[in-house]
Amino acid sequence: MHGTGGTERPNAVVWWRRAFTFDRALPQTLGIMVGLRLGLGVVAALTLALIPPTSVGGDWLQLRLPDSAPLSLLLAPWERWDALWYHHLALDGYHTASDAAFFPLYPTLIRGGAALLGGGYLLSGLLISTVAYVVALVLLHRLVRADVDEGVADRTLLYIALAPTAFFFLAPYTEALFLALSVATFLALRRRAWVAAGAFGAFVVLTRPTGVLIVAPMLVALVLDLRDRRRNGSRAFAWRHLAALLPLIALAGWLAYTTAVLHVQGGPAAAYTPWTNGYAAPWKVLADSWQAIASGAHHEEWFNLAAVVLLVASIPLMWRRLPWEYIAYAVVLVPVLLTREVYFSPLASAARYVVVVFPVFVLLAMAGRRRWLHRALVTFSAPLMVFLFIYYVRYGFAG
Repeated sequence: MHGTGGTERPNAVVWWRRAFTFDRALPQTLGIMVGLRLGLGVVAALTLALIPPTSVGGDWLQLRLPDSAPLSLLLAPWERWDALWYHHLALDGYHTASDAAFFPLYPTLIRGGAALLGGGYLLSGLLISTVAYVVALVLLHRLVRADVDEGVADRTLLYIALAPTAFFFLAPYTEALFLALSVATFLALRRRAWVAAGAFGAFVVLTRPTGVLIVAPMLVALVLDLRDRRRNGSRAFAWRHLAALLPLIALAGWLAYTTAVLHVQGGPAAAYTPWTNGYAAPWKVLADSWQAIASGAHHEEWFNLAAVVLLVASIPLMWRRLPWEYIAYAVVLVPVLLTREVYFSPLASAARYVVVVFPVFVLLAMAGRRRWLHRALVTFSAPLMVFLFIYYVRYGFAG
């Protein structure tokens, strides 16, 4: 199971056709999407009617959809926190170092969608996230059933859809787009379609700062492919392997832009200076996270700490159960989460970052063969998502 490439090496055109033809997981995926979109929409409407927020938080609040706008009741509850930053970037472009913390692919797509919709930036973001969510789940099902089996693939979709922070997939955030592009990269790597993998990986990098971590599974896949080609008597290196450099080229291009135009000195870390206290040792970050929880000031920190613990605990269990590429993808996120602190909540957004690390949910889905565990995961996870979504709708910083 550790070699996801096998001997399949269709060219990029053949891979593209295979990847995006009708998939039997599509009805299941559409059902999940429609159910969550309608269900969470009702929750949002009831929340704002019964327990309206007493205060609002975040930046660019002037861009919120007015209550008098058509469909405001359905759309406006989703536009909180980073959603407003992406709205701002799509509308006004990049101008400051603070803007550089938000990578360009998603706001560019929102801007294009808004142009087609007559200026509906929020609607554009929601539509992009919804379509990307469906694509992500379909491709994820295809990937997991190829690497494990169909039952595990079914449960993977269910668990990732009901994770406590899974509502971000349907919000105007980057989660759905990031997951879709990441899984597409893994599918291409599995088939050793290097040009497609490099292109998708480049788009992953341009979606959010942690996108550069896609380089780790790509490097693992490259090493495995070189080994397999040598064993098969072929020349180890092929020119198409150079496509693995595309994500790094994309990152270099973005950093060059932020340096030349936005005058950001010091790379991505400098862009995040307004948002963090800086960097610290993992044990200090964990201690500060626990202190934030114990103080009672940041209840959402429970979810962030739990997500980090789940990620760290799952990695040794992936050994000999999941492909090496999966393990590498999970491993490289850990030091990112455990060495940076956010000024208002040490592990802020960690639960949102972990929800796109699909190997964690594949491992849970393998464990979910035990019916009692499957029932427990579904029973507890779904209410937690509703609880955290209510917190988000009322302007709590859930991620």
